Amino acid sequence: MGRFTWMTRAAAVAAGTAAALAIGTTPAHAYKLANGEVELKGLAFVNFTSVDGNPADPGPPALTGSQVDDAASGFHVDRGYFEMRYHPEKSTTYRITLDTKGPDQDYFIKYAYAQIKIAGENSHYIKFGLNHTPTVDYYQSDIWQHRYVAKTFVDDVGAYTSSDLGVSFLGEVADMVSYYVSLMNGEGYDKTPNGAGYAIEGRVEVHAAGARVGVHGQSESKRNGVDGYDPTREGVYAAYFGPWGNAAAEYLMADDGDAATSFNDGTGYSGLVNVNLPVGNNSKAFARYDSIDKKDTGTDQTLTIVGVETEANKNVMVAVDYQSRDTGTDTINTVAVHAQIKI
Repeated sequence: MGRFTWMTRAAAVAAGTAAALAIGTTPAHAYKLANGEVELKGLAFVNFTSVDGNPADPGPPALTGSQVDDAASGFHVDRGYFEMRYHPEKSTTYRITLDTKGPDQDYFIKYAYAQIKIAGENSHYIKFGLNHTPTVDYYQSDIWQHRYVAKTFVDDVGAYTSSDLGVSFLGEVADMVSYYVSLMNGEGYDKTPNGAGYAIEGRVEVHAAGARVGVHGQSESKRNGVDGYDPTREGVYAAYFGPWGNAAAEYLMADDGDAATSFNDGTGYSGLVNVNLPVGNNSKAFARYDSIDKKDTGTDQTLTIVGVETEANKNVMVAVDYQSRDTGTDTINTVAVHAQIKI
């Protein structure tokens, strides 16, 4: 475990909690213009993490043994976002979001799109540009709800990217069916686009009386211009929302075609629960379990997450959580304080 004992780890986590609780911020700013409204927003994910296991060597310089744990432990900035939205009218949004994965990383464009209503009363829209893919943002925002603690299952295992260049159609039918269908490059927001093949992606959901059931999928050809690299993804999920919180489960099938780069007849599943707590502001206990066998080898890689969160200050969410990741060859245990700060 390196230089940290479990006692000093616990003390450091407590110190991290105290530091997060001391952070204050203000709401997003909206400015009225003669021809619309501009919103300016900021979002940061920060944490204190104590790692026990064998995470990836962050070198150089090359590290060995407990040195790797010590380098992974400490205070971190996971992500930082700066966002501007322009609404010439309520039903139209132009958005640009800059993103960085840490203080030593350059900013890059995560989102740059226009969303315009094309039919119905706030019902059917078109998005074009660098925009959300159908599944990741929905699942992490509406169902998992703790992106600052961990990515959602299908994003974490690399089945889907969260943003890509293309055009999307989304909307609601009869207040019971929602859909999101996209034609995109397929490589993702942080990859070089390649026009040799495109990705068709979609998600359709039926919901009523707190219950949601949906399917999602993707079909792509020649990712990165590689013959035989033809990813397909299929998934099904169910969720239930009540006054106590929500619970959900999903099943995933993933294959990369003849290239079998990451997935070869891969299958996996995830289950989660969020329970509202009658203390503090917007407090919840949460738990999640993921399992994936990427290449049908009979060896599952798993992730277990348990934690509690609360709104420590206006627009500041703080979570104390434990995560255990079994990579198939090693187990990495993490105790952390995560904070989400909105401006």
